[in-house]
Amino acid sequence: MKKLIKTAFFILTASLMLPSVALADGMIVPPPDYYMYETAQKAAIFYENGTETLVLSTAFQGDARDFAWLVPTPNKPEISKSSDELFTSLEELTQIANYSQRLDYPIGSIEDTKESGVNVIETKKVDYYEVTTLQAEDTDELLEWFDDNDYYYPSLGERILEDYVNEGWYFVAMKINAEELSDQVGQELKTGHATPVKIVFKSDKIIYPLKISGAMNYYNDDSQIIYRDEPTPESGITEDAQIATNTTNPRYLTGKSGQAIRLGKGDQLIVPIMGNFNASAGTMALWVKGLDFSDGATYQEFVNVVSSESNDIMEFRSQGRKIEFADYSESGQATIWQSFIDSDTTSTGWHQVAVTWAENQKPQIYFDGQALATRDRNNIKEVLVAGDINPTTSGTIYFGQRGIYLDEYPLGGGMDELAIFNSALTTEQIAASYSLGSNEQLDSLLWSASFENNLNLTRRDGQIELLVYNRTASGWTTYEPPATVTLTLYVISGHKQSAPGYSTPYAGWLTKKQVEELAFDDQTQPWVQASQKKYYLTKFYRVMQTTEMKDDLIFRQADDDTAVNAPEKSADKTRAFEIVMLSGSFLSVVLLVLIFFFLNKKETKPSNNKIKTNRQ
Repeated sequence: MKKLIKTAFFILTASLMLPSVALADGMIVPPPDYYMYETAQKAAIFYENGTETLVLSTAFQGDARDFAWLVPTPNKPEISKSSDELFTSLEELTQIANYSQRLDYPIGSIEDTKESGVNVIETKKVDYYEVTTLQAEDTDELLEWFDDNDYYYPSLGERILEDYVNEGWYFVAMKINAEELSDQVGQELKTGHATPVKIVFKSDKIIYPLKISGAMNYYNDDSQIIYRDEPTPESGITEDAQIATNTTNPRYLTGKSGQAIRLGKGDQLIVPIMGNFNASAGTMALWVKGLDFSDGATYQEFVNVVSSESNDIMEFRSQGRKIEFADYSESGQATIWQSFIDSDTTSTGWHQVAVTWAENQKPQIYFDGQALATRDRNNIKEVLVAGDINPTTSGTIYFGQRGIYLDEYPLGGGMDELAIFNSALTTEQIAASYSLGSNEQLDSLLWSASFENNLNLTRRDGQIELLVYNRTASGWTTYEPPATVTLTLYVISGHKQSAPGYSTPYAGWLTKKQVEELAFDDQTQPWVQASQKKYYLTKFYRVMQTTEMKDDLIFRQADDDTAVNAPEKSADKTRAFEIVMLSGSFLSVVLLVLIFFFLNKKETKPSNNKIKTNRQ
């Protein structure tokens, strides 16, 4: 009986210990997370002691060569590489439900670029990004810098930039380094696994720069297109070449001399062939900026001359290091002459390109005033023979875009000091033109344009005419901003945060160790150096209309630290609870030992009494 009592008590004591062990396992081990949907705009924010660490990751739809990213910050930022592991860890930790809607709208993501008088704080390389930190006191100067560095910013969104400039904010401008561009990088951008960027800055509030994304809503306004039902005489557009004309004005930038015009995707300048245009002999000369002169680049059109029958007469274009001049016979047969520039030529700064041609001579291509070795691509012809060029003297000349094949070979850069001559200039005359930075007023000058914030075309006799600026319909349907944006934001700070209009699918405490072990850098250091014992992680989610993005998102401290889809108790309370349970288990063991001692003592006493009785 006594053995039975001891056994029962041991089982009872052991059973008192089991609940604490089971509860600890259940609290620590979360169920598997099957969140597999990529988000194109993800942000993790760590805020402590007036310093915000903002980690951004984005996806991009389109050609990675055009990828550009703009992020404003209230104070001077420090930029470095982060890890995609951070978002994987946060997704697993927060047990996100499967959201089917993707985010295809990167924060501040913009399509094109250019240069001006803003204060460039720093330029650096972060993984495959070229990162520039800048600040401006004037919105026009900032827009000029964007233009000069191929960051296209929609004109109707300038008020948003002005707000940031007036408040003294900084801007982080990022684009893909051309040398690092590969199919893998392009795929990473499109699938939301691009290398995240860590931006650290001082701030008296936890802030997410959302307002800049609202500027993308104006892309459609910049691309309003009207169609000419009937051609107008001053446009030089024939009935067989009706073109969609943009209602907005062209963009200008700081030029080689004064101002210049920017011709991006779909942008086109048009002028009718004038009576003294000489198809048999002539010169085309112009200055360009922002073009890709690296190997593997696509074609970029300088000039395309088209007959009134919509047949090509000649083309002048580049493809990376290769510069080509193509002449077409009346039957449509093309002869292509080509030259190659030095491999170390950079795309920065202004460069002069020119070509001269004349019957019974070899066409000559020039780059920065120097004659390049020019040859027939097929190594058949030594000179431009009579009949190689269509003799038509009526038609249209297109600049910055191939004319009869809309949206092919866009220039994608700046153009300045454009000139057409009706004779082939000599090598000395081309060199002099390059040295002067503009074209000499030679007797053979047909006309020239300097783009001093206008489209004036000045003829040799001084008469002013106008170039027509067009933006092709196909060139403006390549980008359509989404109607809605899905935002997934993680905020780690001292307490739970709130944001009006956002749902909170997760909120809970993290220890210092948990925060630091979310991700590590290339040197195996934690993504942040935390100093407190615990932090609160709040996850925010919202499907938002692009038209609603009128303000930056400023987080507020919540009324309480109630958990959402997280362990009910905070990390320190959980540890305290475990300590109490373990203490209880220890006391149970002690109690068991005492009971065994007591029972053994009881058994000893009767034994001694029996001996005494026998002796009596």
